[in-house]
Amino acid sequence: MPRKPQQKGDHYYDPFPSRLRELIEERNLIQDDLTEILGVKSRQSVTGYIDGSTAPTAEKIVAIARAFQVSSDWLLGLTEVPAQNPSMRDIEKYTHLSSASVDFLGRPKKEETRKALDLLLSAKELPELLQHLSDVERAVVNANRTYLYLKLPEDDRKKSLAHHKDRLAFSVFRLTLSATALCNELFHVEEMERKLSSDMADNEGIANEKEANNG
Repeated sequence: MPRKPQQKGDHYYDPFPSRLRELIEERNLIQDDLTEILGVKSRQSVTGYIDGSTAPTAEKIVAIARAFQVSSDWLLGLTEVPAQNPSMRDIEKYTHLSSASVDFLGRPKKEETRKALDLLLSAKELPELLQHLSDVERAVVNANRTYLYLKLPEDDRKKSLAHHKDRLAFSVFRLTLSATALCNELFHVEEMERKLSSDMADNEGIANEKEANNG
């Protein structure tokens, strides 16, 4: 006799169990991993945290927050920003970037990498590039949706899929043009900076030479 699907309790969709399940899924963990992380003896306790049938103690909430490097407030649904660091939370809220993205931007980098990243983020072509990238993603989703989910007659489905493939090809073409323009802009800026540095060095050399002659 097949087993009945497990019934979800009243608290299954509460913030804490929902966000705990989100963290577990993001990190490809299983319940045994969480049991080991928290140092609890009963796997049933962890199951209760995950499905909302058991409320963790304040100590366990702090332990989970530290283990996953998120804030206790986020786990409890008191904030929408997962980061522990208040400054990080402010940055994430302002930029609408994920914790991983903000963390990447804030890590120490070589001067060349930092400079290239700064040029990229300040380039006027970047918004257009991102828009075309979004168009590509949307075209892929629509094509997959047509192919997999829409219950259309075969001929209509093929026509719809062909249309979305054309849109995808066009979006990729525009994305390529935009990326090329961005690369050209970055190259142009770097060339101008090199020329400026060269001119400054030449001017400094001339000034030193004049000073030496006058001496």
